[in-house]
Amino acid sequence: MSVYTISHININVADLDASVRFYIDDLGLNLVRRVNAEASTTEEPSSDTAIINTGERGVSLENIQYNAASLPTSVPPLPPLLGVVGLRLELAKPELDGAQLLDPDGVVVHVTAADRNRIAGVDLHVGDLESTKRHWEHSLGLVLQDAVAGSDYDAFVEVRSSQDQFRITFRSTDLVPELTSGYQLGARRLAFTVDDVEGSYARAMADGARSETAPAQFELGPVKMIAGLWFDPNGVVLQGLQFIKAETA
Repeated sequence: MSVYTISHININVADLDASVRFYIDDLGLNLVRRVNAEASTTEEPSSDTAIINTGERGVSLENIQYNAASLPTSVPPLPPLLGVVGLRLELAKPELDGAQLLDPDGVVVHVTAADRNRIAGVDLHVGDLESTKRHWEHSLGLVLQDAVAGSDYDAFVEVRSSQDQFRITFRSTDLVPELTSGYQLGARRLAFTVDDVEGSYARAMADGARSETAPAQFELGPVKMIAGLWFDPNGVVLQGLQFIKAETA
């Protein structure tokens, strides 16, 4: 099983307009589009999504605001304490070099000055680093590397993002993983393009993961894909995406 690229990072936000102002107006990223989705079943709340990138190919942010009135009663009320806590950006803004900003939903945004804008990585807090290492390797084939002495994290893995490398860092904490939901305020999803969604999902389930959505085919405009979602040991929703090539006549 192979991970090809990191596709996108999802953050469930409290106020999408505030999130868009921060990432677009303040930091200079690009708003691809906003998508409003009405609830199709009683288990799927309505939502408003902003797809944000740098204006180039590569990883995107998909910030989602769910309609609280349409959320299933099973959704926990409080944001998760583990998972994605930081975002690393390279921006063509020398005045922000070295800045640590806080987005409207509490995500720490680390900024490094560069000659072009790039979403360069995320920082995760995990309750059990060893189970995280095992799960990511078994389900996604991603082998975490131990950090060098003096780093502000304990392990990392690099995944391709278009022509760049995207770094995911992991820091062990004393927090205990808690029940989370993909619709929960503050929940964050990491989506990867893979060569075998069903295989990734099956290995995750065999490793004790909790399912969010079993692999199924869906269409996004002219693009067809298969997607499956599950919770890793720290409640982070991992998504495998497998694109279906168009049949030739």
